[in-house]
Amino acid sequence: MSRRLIYHVLFYFYLLLNPHSSEADEALKYGDHDPSQREKDSKPGAVTTEIEYRFGNKSYRTMAKDASDAFKQKIINHAQLQVECDDTAEVRGAFDKPLPIGWLYSGFSDATESWKNYFDTNQQEIWVLPNVYCNPARILTAISWMRSGKKGAARENQDMTWRFRAHKPPFYSNEVVNNNNIQGVYCSGWGDGWLFEKHINRKKYIDTLKNDELFTLVNIYCHQNRVIFMHHGYAGHSQFRDFANDKEGNDASDKPFEHITDPSPAADGGIGCSWQGWLLKDSTEDTWEDTGSKLNKRWSYEKYFALDRRDVGDKDKRLMHGRVINPFCSKTDKRKNGVVTRLRAYCFYSSKWKNRNLCSSL
Repeated sequence: MSRRLIYHVLFYFYLLLNPHSSEADEALKYGDHDPSQREKDSKPGAVTTEIEYRFGNKSYRTMAKDASDAFKQKIINHAQLQVECDDTAEVRGAFDKPLPIGWLYSGFSDATESWKNYFDTNQQEIWVLPNVYCNPARILTAISWMRSGKKGAARENQDMTWRFRAHKPPFYSNEVVNNNNIQGVYCSGWGDGWLFEKHINRKKYIDTLKNDELFTLVNIYCHQNRVIFMHHGYAGHSQFRDFANDKEGNDASDKPFEHITDPSPAADGGIGCSWQGWLLKDSTEDTWEDTGSKLNKRWSYEKYFALDRRDVGDKDKRLMHGRVINPFCSKTDKRKNGVVTRLRAYCFYSSKWKNRNLCSSL
């Protein structure tokens, strides 16, 4: 295939994702565009139409004919599946953090409660979450998983699905995780298929013993040791409102992925995704008014992770904290699925957890 034809194919793919403008973005002309900043507010984050491609610390909306050679190369690199681990230059809020170089969850032991530094509800719980590796070039190279350890977990993880309960989380070899990502994002820790099996109750993956709760989860599809899709789902009690989109809805479920279809590898090699923009949009440290319940206020992260219906001023309100992945999905309204282009960490806590600095390493 000729170089000219390759460019045409790549730019056609780009135009499908970016139909917005016929003029070059000012960022391409002057190279000084700052990414959009999330303003602090006390209301649930509204759904936004975020369809621009994002590279480094810049966002672009431009037609291919107006792009510079450097930007053309960025498109080519992305077509080779380089998902960027966003760095410290873009700050969107208190809970929005750059991913570290290395693993998001850097170690594991069944004999200690060190796993609670990563995710803790202050209740007896079990959990399995995706673990990601960013190489020194700040490129996503591998996805594994992490789980709660037996010590301090609910019934020592006896209720967890067997394939995670009976195995320790894999960290892969340096040869795998420090590659240049030419062949895509590596995965092998759970075999081909979905990380969270579709027809198994979410309580086999994430659960607490004493509360009805809501968890926002990212399911990962692995095909021949490469990640090809990310699907979002709301796991938990069906009476929770759709906080993230500020509307009523019973979209939480004990089987949040039961009806999703198995994806096929994309022709361009990209990682598909089922939402739009940042998955976890509100990264402020504020409280907000919950008009759908008897509560006056909730912590902002409770739009995505809710375990306690009591007001934030209640001295016995649960002290939940954690770190999870927050991917960016480049998607237009007209396309069913988007493409994962960037990745950050959502690291949250109630104000009473601040002194523990459990997110300070990010």
